[in-house]
Amino acid sequence: GTKVIYTAHGFHFFTGAPLKNWLLFYPAEWLLAPVTDVLITINKEDHARALKKLHAKRIEYVPGVGINTAKFRDLSIDRQEKRRSLGYGAEDFLVLTVAEMTANKNHITVLKALALLKERGELGNIHYLICGRGEMWASLEESAKELGIADHVHFLGYRTDAPELYKASDLFLFVTLREGLSVALMEAMGSGLPIICTKIRGNTDLVEDGISGIFAENTPEAGAEAILKLYRDEALRNTCGKGAAEKVKLFDNENVHRLVKDIYLSL
Repeated sequence: GTKVIYTAHGFHFFTGAPLKNWLLFYPAEWLLAPVTDVLITINKEDHARALKKLHAKRIEYVPGVGINTAKFRDLSIDRQEKRRSLGYGAEDFLVLTVAEMTANKNHITVLKALALLKERGELGNIHYLICGRGEMWASLEESAKELGIADHVHFLGYRTDAPELYKASDLFLFVTLREGLSVALMEAMGSGLPIICTKIRGNTDLVEDGISGIFAENTPEAGAEAILKLYRDEALRNTCGKGAAEKVKLFDNENVHRLVKDIYLSL
């Protein structure tokens, strides 16, 4: 009589996943699905794939794990003082990424995009802030030096003041290769930041191109163009920031918890 409820935070077999992921992970999911009373997916791509390929007794979609959008929306800080404390002035354009430094998070493509902007004389006062730790930290620092952009790339390490950093920044950049549904991206949206991200699973649930952010292909050239577009267009930044804050309300704790509670109580 035990009820089995399984929440998938992002299948390892997804559009564009390596063949080994399909060979290793899909069979396990397929075999166990029939004994699962409810399979809960947190992004629409996984939900569609589960409906098509897995045979759980019931398959549901909820919009993520939920975040406290009010925490980020209503936070009030002295923006200029925060920027000064980090070493930046009002004239600097701060591009922020909050993500561990691993290959999947794809920071290297951003560094190459910034190098392209520098080669073209268009880097200006753009500064790239990376919050997080990981095995690629040293290699990314070395790459920034080799690309000649070390003075525009800043490794902030592990931070406890991410909500304040969102408010102090001008743009959130998230060119990760694989996601389930990114909490950091939702936090940035809740803070009213315009978004540049890759058009992948999870990100496409959150970002509407030209409304809450813009999608960029996974190339330095596309990244450079996307950064430059929002750097130069304050009106678009404002539009996307407002759109992001509005969109992420669907992923608020209260909404997600209500949906999950209803699923559990229905069993």
